[in-house]
Amino acid sequence: MKNLSISNKVHIPLILSIIIGFIIIMINYFISVSEMKEDVYTTQAQMLSSVYNESINLKRV
Repeated sequence: MKNLSISNKVHIPLILSIIIGFIIIMINYFISVSEMKEDVYTTQAQMLSSVYNESINLKRV
């Protein structure tokens, strides 16, 4: 590390920081997308079951 130029001493940590930041962003993205999918599926399941129950109740009357 002693023989590197100032440019390399700056660029190496900068590039490593960018790569680590990108990896963290991608992990966060995949976690949030999976949480959103779960929320959407549970919401849709509740809506569909309520619509189904309403239609069954209307046919009975």
